[in-house]
Amino acid sequence: MSDDPFSHFAVSFPHFPGARCSSRLVDPDLWFPEAIRNPEQRAKATENAVQICSSCPYKNQCLQFALDNEIRDGIWGGVVSEERNKLIGTTKKKGLRVQKLENIRILLNQGFTLEQACDEVGIRLTTYERYLQYEKHGWPNTTYVKAKQSLK
Repeated sequence: MSDDPFSHFAVSFPHFPGARCSSRLVDPDLWFPEAIRNPEQRAKATENAVQICSSCPYKNQCLQFALDNEIRDGIWGGVVSEERNKLIGTTKKKGLRVQKLENIRILLNQGFTLEQACDEVGIRLTTYERYLQYEKHGWPNTTYVKAKQSLK
């Protein structure tokens, strides 16, 4: 049996040498203020954690780790859970849209008409055309930088 308290999780946590979040001087509970019942104390803890993250050289990698692994609790990369959950939802939506486009292309190669393929996948023709535009010009809020800017 491992001494690592996180060994039972399905994901391996990243190692960020020198990051204050991994320091023994900072209470690990600071990164999970959702557990604090007093709203004023929770707000103060959140503010402290976000402030510590603001100067961390690993801030972007930390946030990306949380997004990639759909970690919904705590503060990662200076982003609170509510904001990060919005980003996770946006990323999932993009993945579903990309999959629908791919499914339509497969059906078209099998001889379906565009209308039949859209109907089979469950989207309207106008939605398909919009997805093509997103694919060509960029999906809304799908990268960390765009998503982070949208939260400001």
